[in-house]
Amino acid sequence: MIALVQPRLPDRNYIPNLGLLSLAGVLEREGYPIRIFDENLDPNYLSELVRLRPRLVGFTAVTAAVNRVGRAAELLKESVDGVLIAAGGPHVSVLPEETLSGGRFDYCVVGEGEYPLLELVRSIFDGQGTPEDIPNLVYRSNGRIRSNPGRPFLGPEELDRLPFAPFHLLDLERVFPRITHASTPEARESSP
Repeated sequence: MIALVQPRLPDRNYIPNLGLLSLAGVLEREGYPIRIFDENLDPNYLSELVRLRPRLVGFTAVTAAVNRVGRAAELLKESVDGVLIAAGGPHVSVLPEETLSGGRFDYCVVGEGEYPLLELVRSIFDGQGTPEDIPNLVYRSNGRIRSNPGRPFLGPEELDRLPFAPFHLLDLERVFPRITHASTPEARESSP
């Protein structure tokens, strides 16, 4: 199983992460078992991840959440034998080598991740290709950090071929009240 994780953001703004949904849509279309976890909706998501024992966990990380994501990755590495951890998102795209150097992550996906992540999943799950062949991937090999060349941004035709966001992977009963609640000034003042 593959798990994609949205960490809690310190500013308490909330909307479902469309980037994670796009990644999940590509993986699901290719038949891979995928789950999305959102710490904003489930602060105890890590215990569920440990219970499920995924083979690959992908975190998205903005700078304000990268340390939190790193601690979660450490806990997963200690608790789930053989789990591989990938990171992506804005912080990772700007500082991939720094993010990878701490030893918490196995892979960093830089920039648009839909197809690089799919290629990484094929490599891990199906033995198709190697990390050396995957554009936008930063990884460790023989103790050194390697950074593969990037691929061009997706063009209009490629964007049109992306699957629709798989909202069915989210607990919509918990998502929509949270969006509505956090969208009004009065609600933000009363939020914990």
